[in-house]
Amino acid sequence: PVTGDELVYAASIADAIVGYVARVEQSRKTTNRYERWYFRPSLAVKAVEDVLENDCKEPLSEPQLEEVLKILGASQCSSHFFRSTSGGAELSAAVFDWVRANWGMPRTRETFNVMLGICCDASFEFFKKACEVYDCIIELTLSPDTLTYNRLIAICSHRGNMKKAFFFYDEMRRFGVKRNTFTYMALIDSCSFGKGLAQASTWVEAIRAFKLFIDEDWGTPPFEVKNSLLRVCEDSMDRAPDWATAVNVFNALTEINMQSNTSTYNALLRAGARFALRKEVLFMFEHMVSQAVEADTSSYKAVIAACVNAEETEMALSVFERMTEGRGSYTPVPADAEIYHLLLKGCLKEGMLERALEVMSWMEGSGVPPQRETYDLLMELVAKAQTLDSEWLNEMQGTDSGTTAISGHRS
Repeated sequence: PVTGDELVYAASIADAIVGYVARVEQSRKTTNRYERWYFRPSLAVKAVEDVLENDCKEPLSEPQLEEVLKILGASQCSSHFFRSTSGGAELSAAVFDWVRANWGMPRTRETFNVMLGICCDASFEFFKKACEVYDCIIELTLSPDTLTYNRLIAICSHRGNMKKAFFFYDEMRRFGVKRNTFTYMALIDSCSFGKGLAQASTWVEAIRAFKLFIDEDWGTPPFEVKNSLLRVCEDSMDRAPDWATAVNVFNALTEINMQSNTSTYNALLRAGARFALRKEVLFMFEHMVSQAVEADTSSYKAVIAACVNAEETEMALSVFERMTEGRGSYTPVPADAEIYHLLLKGCLKEGMLERALEVMSWMEGSGVPPQRETYDLLMELVAKAQTLDSEWLNEMQGTDSGTTAISGHRS
């Protein structure tokens, strides 16, 4: 068992390394106060070499090494970060490499797990270091545990490395390591198209990961796992290259009974709005309501956007009135500024100036505060009215007139 004095000694070693970096940083700032200073790994290596070679009379124990890694990993040793990663993680990595090369350490799985935790908390740029740590664990036959693989899969999810995440999951099953809820949550997160993956079809792997969780027979999936799956699938629908792909994602969720929520329907409605598919969007909206899924502002916004993009502004205005008045079985839903802007754009695009002024009056009466875009659209409305009035006057007078006016019924 490690004693308090040994941990204090380990803390002093970590403080000495951080102090070395602080002195070098201050020296460089003093020498050139206008130089933009970045913490670099080369400084971490020098700091670790100087302190461990000169201040450590004998190798640290495994608990002491773990303490040093934890303290350095949590430290903010520089006011600037190297490539958006903390200098503390660079110091931990430098200590890890130095003790491996000079002391043949670490030799326990717990110490390797500490280093994996630092890689996981620091940044996706420590992915290669995490893979090196795993290779060392396998080389030393230290039997990775659940924490080891969970941290590796989590690092893959930060980086968006879906293939490597499933590789670690397969290794986990091959070695008979117990899985838990976090394992599958991180595995599904690694499929997120929003994390740099090149294809929107990664939802297929997310569905597969969710089905693997179901196969564990642990009962009803917890909220965290469901939320991870929905986030990946909704992101895929938002980025789908065509309507058919978005529908395929939605149907896949339907097969596992995960579609009955507002956010999922909204993602499908937004996909249809992007492609100006007014009929399809209205059909899915009616299906949403028939399934007793509550429609919110985002739902109506997607339907209105689909109508406006399809140049059917009258239909958009009808949906808006249904939304705010709660016609039939619909519950009234308040509109936001974006919805009013969509309606104004549709009216201007189709030359419906009187209706545009009516929308402006609705916005003012609803208490929605105007935004910069609101005033820009209002100025565009005035310019459009002036142009039409000028053309009308020229036609009536039969001459080119430079005078422009806004007629009474349009003012």
